[in-house]
Amino acid sequence: GRGRALPAERSGQRAPASPHRGAGRLRTVMPPTAPSILPPGALFVPPPGGAPAANLLVALHGAGDAPPPYARLATQLALPATAGLALAGLEGLAGGRAWFRALDPESFEPTPPGVAAASLDAALPIVAAWIDGAGWERGRVHLFGFGDGGTMCLHLAAAAAAAGAAPYGSCVSVSAGMLEGAGPAPAAHPAEETAALPTRGAPTLVTRGAADPDFTADAAASAVARLRGVGCGATCFEVPGKAGGMLDGPVEVRQCMLLWARTLKAAPPAGTVEVEGGVGTEEL
Repeated sequence: GRGRALPAERSGQRAPASPHRGAGRLRTVMPPTAPSILPPGALFVPPPGGAPAANLLVALHGAGDAPPPYARLATQLALPATAGLALAGLEGLAGGRAWFRALDPESFEPTPPGVAAASLDAALPIVAAWIDGAGWERGRVHLFGFGDGGTMCLHLAAAAAAAGAAPYGSCVSVSAGMLEGAGPAPAAHPAEETAALPTRGAPTLVTRGAADPDFTADAAASAVARLRGVGCGATCFEVPGKAGGMLDGPVEVRQCMLLWARTLKAAPPAGTVEVEGGVGTEEL
C-alpha cells in the first residue's frame, strides 16, 4: 500500500481595545488559512466549500509512496472545516519516499536491527517541527497514516504524551503499529493494566485487517498497550476479512469517522475575540 501528506498556517488581525476590559489587548480569533512555506514535497488541500480551516488533517504515506494520493484522500473525505496536509517522507525509496530506513534503498531488504529505530528517532523531531510550523495548535491537528506513515503518526502521538506536551487532536494508523526500539520507551506497566491509566494524549485508533499476515493481532495489541502506557486513549479495530493495505471499505472508514466526529473542532464564531493579558472572551 501507499500514501501521502499536507501542511497549513494561521492568520489573525487586531481588534481595538475594549471598553469592557481593563487589561490586555483584544485579538480576533481567526482559524488558520494556509501555510506560507510548505515542507519539501508537501501538498496542501483547503477545506471543503471554502469553509474556515478550523482543523488540519496531516496525512503520512506508506513506504515507497508520495503525497498526491493522500492529498486526494483528504479531498474525498471532505471533513468539515478541515484542511489537509500531505507530507513527503525524508528518505528516498523505490521512486517514492519513506519516513525511516526500514528497508535498504538498493536491495529493498530489511535493514539490520536498530537501524530503522534510530532512523525513526532522528526523523521524529523533524516531522513534528514541520507539523507545528503549519500554524495550527496541536489540539486541532489530526494525524493519519498508512503503513510506515501510520507508525510515524503513532510515535508522534506517543512522544507528545510521554513528554507532557500539548496532545494532537487525534491519531489514526492504518495497518501499522509501533516500531520496537524506537522512542518513547514503553511505560513499565503490564499490558492488562494500561487501560486503567489516566488519558492525557491524543485519542488514537489503530486499524488492522483481521486476515493481515504482516501486521498481526499481537503487534496491534502491543502498540495499543504502549500508547496507553504513555497516556494516549488508544483502541484497535479489526476489519473483518481484510488482508491488509490502505483504508478500505465503509466499515473501516466509519471507525475513522466516529473518531473524527468526537475530536474535530468547529470554527470559532465570527466576532469572537481573545483577551491578551486579560481574562475570558467577549463579543465585538
